[in-house]
Amino acid sequence: MSEEAASTINARMNSDPLQWASDTYPALTAFSETVAVWRLLDMAVTAQNSIQKGKKNDFYLGKVL
Repeated sequence: MSEEAASTINARMNSDPLQWASDTYPALTAFSETVAVWRLLDMAVTAQNSIQKGKKNDFYLGKVL
């Protein structure tokens, strides 16, 4: 899927170089949301591991929730 999106964006850049940047906005938005979710999940897993090691406090509970 990502290769298809990249090739579509590249084709648009070659066909209309003045318009291609605005055509990339949806892909950049989707990528940024994916990275944000990935980082939040990573923090939640790290917090859960800390809770399991006995470091239970509101900070870690908030990360998990």
